[in-house]
Amino acid sequence: MTVYPVVVAPGGEDVYYPDDKTWMFAWLMSAAGPIVGWLIVARARGFRDRLLERAG
Repeated sequence: MTVYPVVVAPGGEDVYYPDDKTWMFAWLMSAAGPIVGWLIVARARGFRDRLLERAG
């Protein structure tokens, strides 16, 4: 008999196996989200600065 460790999500509805790639995807998206958000804000600030330079 093989026993697999499991992680139960909050609420107890979803059960994930640690070897499942869902965890890796979740961590990747958790890390990438703020980075992508920061890049969008940085680009918008640069665009705004260039626009204000031309106007003033």
